Amino acid sequence: MELEFKELTKKYGENLALDGFTTTLENGVYGLLGPNGAGKSTLMNLITDNIKRTSGSILYNGKDILELGAKFRQKLGYMPQQQGIYGNMTAKEFLMYMSSVKGVKRSDAKKHIEQLLEIVNLSDVAGKKLAEFSGGMKQRVMLAQAVMNEPEVIILDEPTAGLDPKERIRMRDFIKELSENKIVLLATHVVSDIEKISKEILLMKKGSLVQKGTPENLIKNVWQKSDKSKTIEQMDLEDVYMFYLDDNEN
Repeated sequence: MELEFKELTKKYGENLALDGFTTTLENGVYGLLGPNGAGKSTLMNLITDNIKRTSGSILYNGKDILELGAKFRQKLGYMPQQQGIYGNMTAKEFLMYMSSVKGVKRSDAKKHIEQLLEIVNLSDVAGKKLAEFSGGMKQRVMLAQAVMNEPEVIILDEPTAGLDPKERIRMRDFIKELSENKIVLLATHVVSDIEKISKEILLMKKGSLVQKGTPENLIKNVWQKSDKSKTIEQMDLEDVYMFYLDDNEN
């Protein structure tokens, strides 16, 4: 399985939101890091076809996702940062609704929903209206709907926002398990979440991909360029993020 980006560019007037983004993703979790305005949301919106690219291509197993159309969307799971939830529905009703939208058979959906509610720790409130849910509980529902159709490519935008530490670890472990036979692109500001589960980190800045590599290799590279005030064992992905964010390198 392969998701390839070739010179992907998006302009809004004179503003270059994404500048020649080029990389290839295979099975596993890829952490997407970058400050506000780095191009993360633009990239995710291009993958989900919520906006149109200016130039370049996105290939899934060698074919452009625009040509694949609905065939690609059926293989895609998306959890947006904004919680577009119908407050008058219960958690179970919402997941049943989303399963029908995604074309999942009703008989399969019922069984899968029970499993997902268990995984996201919402079984005991499955019959409650979503309007009564906390922000963190809504996050868990949105994560469940993102994987309802057993997608091969999963886009997660801040999936652990609003979760307490225990739930963050639970969700992080679940995302890691998902990635065994899927491509998972996870955008977050919680650096520790992706440091522990990511196959590779994609570090974006000003619409460009500035670094890509395993957490270990990125830490090693930054340590070699640093003033050595810390040992390499004391450094983490947060140091990498701040190094590039602070314009140490263009």
